[in-house]
Formats: sequence, structure tokens, C-alpha cells
Amino acid sequence: MSKTCSKCKKKIGFLEDHTKKGSKVTCINCNIKRIHKKTDVKIYSHPQGDVEIHKGFNFTALLLGPFWFLIKKMFGAALLTFFLTAVVIAIFGLRELIILWVFIGFLANEKYEKFLLEKGYKLKKS
Repeated sequence: MSKTCSKCKKKIGFLEDHTKKGSKVTCINCNIKRIHKKTDVKIYSHPQGDVEIHKGFNFTALLLGPFWFLIKKMFGAALLTFFLTAVVIAIFGLRELIILWVFIGFLANEKYEKFLLEKGYKLKKS
């Protein structure tokens, strides 16, 4: 038995994620949109597609360090952070590397926004 989302009118399958509030049922896509509205998100638009950037600390950049920049195709920043990682390990050791990667986590979203603006993306929603 399938139900229909009360917002987008999409049919929700039996095994699909949904949220039920009273008699209204919403699909997982509408729930994600609702969550994004509550958080601080900047949306940059481009003919290739929109990109969402959350304001604040980037935990993925903290965990991945320079590899996060490679994933985002920011090769200059990736090269710089690989170099800084090698220097910090050589001079100070692994413990101080954590400080560098926390710093990367704080600056990653800001650098990514500048990168997108240089690539021709336009701020759609702040």
C-alpha cells in the first residue's frame, strides 16, 4: 500500500523513508528540504547545477584534510595543504597536525565559496 506525500504529492513506497505527523505524511526529500531551511545554507547557482554550502565549521574537511580540497577540485589549495601537512609532520609531529586540520575545517567553506565565485557561480540564496 503506497501513500502520497502531503507536500510534493509524490507516491511513497512501502519501504521508502517518510515521516508521519498526525494524518499528514511527507517523503524524505521534503523532510530534507525542511531541515535545510532551518540551517544556514548558501546556494550558488550555475548552469551545471546548484551547490549548497553550509555556514560554519566543515567536519568533512576536518576529517579528510587536504583530500577534501582534491574532492572539490581545488588543486591549488590541495597542494598547499599537502605541503603544510608534510612540513608540520616533519617539524612538529602528528599531534600538531590535528591543529592544522582543525584550522582547515574552519576555513574550508569560505575558500570553497571564493572558488565557486571564481568559476562563475552566482549566489542564489543566502
